[in-house]
Amino acid sequence: METKKIGLISATIICINAMIGVGIFTTPAKLAFTVGPAGILTYLFSIVAVTFIALSLALVSKTYPEEGSFYNYTRQWAGDFMGFVAAISYIIGIIIALGLLTNIASQYFHQFMPFISKENFGLLIIFTISGLNALGIKIMQTGQIMLLFCTLGALAIIIGLCFANAKTQNLVPFMPYGISSVIESMSAAVFSFLGFESAASLYRVVKDPEKNVSRAIILSMITVGILYIAFIFSIILAIPQSTFTSIDMPLSQAILNSLGNSSIVVFLTKLISIAILTAICGVLQSIMYSSSSLTMSLFKNLFNNLIAKNSNQSSIKFKLLDFISNSQYGFSVIIMITSLITLFNFFILKDINLFFNLTSMFVIFAFLMSILAMHFKFKKQNYKVNIKEKIIVYCGLISSFLIFVNAVFQVFKSI
Repeated sequence: METKKIGLISATIICINAMIGVGIFTTPAKLAFTVGPAGILTYLFSIVAVTFIALSLALVSKTYPEEGSFYNYTRQWAGDFMGFVAAISYIIGIIIALGLLTNIASQYFHQFMPFISKENFGLLIIFTISGLNALGIKIMQTGQIMLLFCTLGALAIIIGLCFANAKTQNLVPFMPYGISSVIESMSAAVFSFLGFESAASLYRVVKDPEKNVSRAIILSMITVGILYIAFIFSIILAIPQSTFTSIDMPLSQAILNSLGNSSIVVFLTKLISIAILTAICGVLQSIMYSSSSLTMSLFKNLFNNLIAKNSNQSSIKFKLLDFISNSQYGFSVIIMITSLITLFNFFILKDINLFFNLTSMFVIFAFLMSILAMHFKFKKQNYKVNIKEKIIVYCGLISSFLIFVNAVFQVFKSI
């Protein structure tokens, strides 16, 4: 029975839901501390870059619709090993993001209960979430709607509160750290949009995908972009740069320090903290579950490849892949390993800049390797090249390459 296809509006909503995430709450302090009001330019550049990357990945998904995502895309031109590297790179980037979100969540918890250390909160968060995921407990659709409501609610309250207290003098100096700071902070802005890559799967479920997938991605990017720019701009106008004393300062604390002269501001700040904390914890569980599922899918692909090559079914490698990809305990093992790596990230990586750039470096590398599949497809003599597709793909390649190189440079700079 053929699956019922969705229209442009539904596809756009799916893209918006995928892109709007709690990452936006982690970036204002970083941008204010290292870029200043010119952080708005960082977001504008990132919106253009992410749009081309998303459109490029959608074209790759259309060309290679088989299950396997980054593994399947990359192996088309670089072989199984590089396909494995690309998929693992994406998974590592997402797990590093888990460490960053745990760091942010522990700070918000610490605000409410300062007598408990952030480290202890981090342990509690990771063990609780990994336990729920190991038991196979997913956030249902109603829960996802509630998390989106928390995110949008916090965004709306912050935008309204900050615009009500806007002061144009906070825009001066506009670019205190020079143009280089605008580019160097792109990893933090791109982090806000993570999830946009899920739009690549829309070709399989959308009516008239040749037109509607690209339209859905562009419409959703415009919508989310306007929302994010309004959010960042309102903060820049209302909160002096000097209020942010560190790049990991909770946004609610900065709002309270700058605007907290009335009981209504104090109340709204607490409401914002609760909404952000709820959204972060929900996203942590979703990301841990989805990254573990992606890891399991990768091992299934490797296992199937071994079978196809008639490998020795008594070998240790074969039995290990069989256990992980087909055993009922395999997913729990992956969850446990993911949790341990997240704990390592949480306790070892103290530099928020390093969190942002490592995440961007690994995730964008997977995007870059995947989009290259279209470049090699174009070079085949029997492939009819569409000029529009070619422009999109090469803009996507250039965007992902520049973000990747910048992230690598910033990682070495931090180390």
